[in-house]
Amino acid sequence: MSDETQRRILARRARFIALSLAGAGCTPGETAQTPVVALPVVAPADASPAEPAVTDGGTPDAAVATETTGPDGGVSAATQLRYDRVRLRIGEARTRIAAIEVEIAKARPVATPAGKADWLTIVGELDDTTWSLGMTMGVSCPSPARPETDEFLRWMADEGAKVQAALEAARVKARAKLKDATMSGQDRYDALSTENRNAHPRPCLSIACDHW
Repeated sequence: MSDETQRRILARRARFIALSLAGAGCTPGETAQTPVVALPVVAPADASPAEPAVTDGGTPDAAVATETTGPDGGVSAATQLRYDRVRLRIGEARTRIAAIEVEIAKARPVATPAGKADWLTIVGELDDTTWSLGMTMGVSCPSPARPETDEFLRWMADEGAKVQAALEAARVKARAKLKDATMSGQDRYDALSTENRNAHPRPCLSIACDHW
């Protein structure tokens, strides 16, 4: 693997770990009158959810900004903040998936050293996006149920399903290009994914983790 490729992979991993360490979970000290779900903060609390995402080419992607929907009012400011945070994270994921699909289209054959470097990066991005979405969408806190909270959780599940479908579609494209006469696309994807994990293990974020 070239120094440049390794640098790109390490930089991407560092960026992802920084996002992950932002944390997810219940907000301490909340009462029954405040939201029951807290999600990783990826932008300042006063950031506008309607601000268009920017692609790698520097062009605002309006489709990302308008992809999700939410209430037109009638919820607490704290609950609205949760909607805004999820919109931002989903917009980020959709932008990332679009960039991955561009890389899939131009990736070189995996049998060559340069091509393998391309595919290690692509598979790593797909796996990281999957994990990031799992952390975003898998958070719930025990608290007295309220209608606006229940509605938020239903909305978040629906939006999560849509972006997961887009992610799986990108993964299907990757498997199709990885398939050849010697190995199926799934087997080659799994081999690249394992190689990525072994080379760049993710940190354990659990307080109960027994390997540090």
